[in-house]
Amino acid sequence: TDIALLHHGRPRLSPQGAAVGRWRTMVEAIDAHTVGLGGDSRVTLDEQEGLVVGPQRVVPVAWLAHRYPGVREELEAQWTLLAARPHHATGEFLLAQREAAGEPGEPPTAPALWGALREGPRSLREVHALLRYPTLYAGYLQRLERHGHVARAGLTPTDAAHVLGLFGEWDAEAARLAARLLARRLGCDVEALCRRVIEEASRGIAREVIAKALGDDGLNGHHQETDSALIASALRPREDTLLDCTLRLRPPIVAVGAPVATYFPRVADLLHTGLTLPPHAEVANAVGAVVGSVVARVQALVVPQQEGDVLRVYLPGETADFGALPEAIVHAERRGREIAAAEAVRAGAADIEIEVEREDHTAPVANGWGADLYVETRLAISAVGRPRLAAR
Repeated sequence: TDIALLHHGRPRLSPQGAAVGRWRTMVEAIDAHTVGLGGDSRVTLDEQEGLVVGPQRVVPVAWLAHRYPGVREELEAQWTLLAARPHHATGEFLLAQREAAGEPGEPPTAPALWGALREGPRSLREVHALLRYPTLYAGYLQRLERHGHVARAGLTPTDAAHVLGLFGEWDAEAARLAARLLARRLGCDVEALCRRVIEEASRGIAREVIAKALGDDGLNGHHQETDSALIASALRPREDTLLDCTLRLRPPIVAVGAPVATYFPRVADLLHTGLTLPPHAEVANAVGAVVGSVVARVQALVVPQQEGDVLRVYLPGETADFGALPEAIVHAERRGREIAAAEAVRAGAADIEIEVEREDHTAPVANGWGADLYVETRLAISAVGRPRLAAR
């Protein structure tokens, strides 16, 4: 899930790059908050048998069974084993991506394992049988998955949506079988489990929207424990607390992507805000990749110099001096427009429009000394256009 704030129809750019979890990419990009949570999030149990959604990404069982018919039969076989060997009936599978050789800790049975995976996905029950000593080689399997040699498939919010009739592209019966295995371990019925999965995914997305809003307001991280407690109280109210918390997101949410109709009505409800699901939202990301705007940005700086009444204009690769502020500003904007437009053309833009934002900075002088002291002027010039292919 990617979360960004739109201002006057455009996302803000960040010189430090997008935030992925707690990391910054340090390459100028849209100021987006990215979190591993969505339709492909892994649904599993923690050590206390509590339900966990994400952050690991897995292949939905519904898709896997749609592609490989033997998956459903294996899930049915695991149901018969559930009472006797519950830890073998996980409903999870491994799918070969690219074969590995020489990985640390490789077992002697690795050739047999890869021979089986070449024929199609294998359940963890079957993989453990091929390894013979699964506990001993657990680290080997984890490395295979981490390095992209195999992909894990398992229960996801997408599968829960299939069971509840909210989504129906693939094998809903396989999704129900995988959900039934986990529901049995939790002691609830399948529909109740799937409603919990959708609710947990929606609450998780709402938490991340709040985190992005707090960060944009400059408040995130100041009092983390208090913030976390108040957010949890607002998203999951309890009757036995002294504080009754409600959070309201002022701007509305615009949601795009294939599964947004499943999760975002609840997200908007939790945040007491409006929601827009545009027509054809499920393909908006693909369309946007083709026809989205090309943006080139140029920064111009006007600064007074110590030597006399000189104002220096700094632009990418060039400087110029002027004796008056209006002349310096006119030059900075004119050259900034030219440089930004040329960069946009080089990037493949057509039908270019130029936007200019100006910030004047002054500093207060001691009381009784008159007006503020001029410090600098910053201009942000953006050239925005459609890709030439789309424009034609």
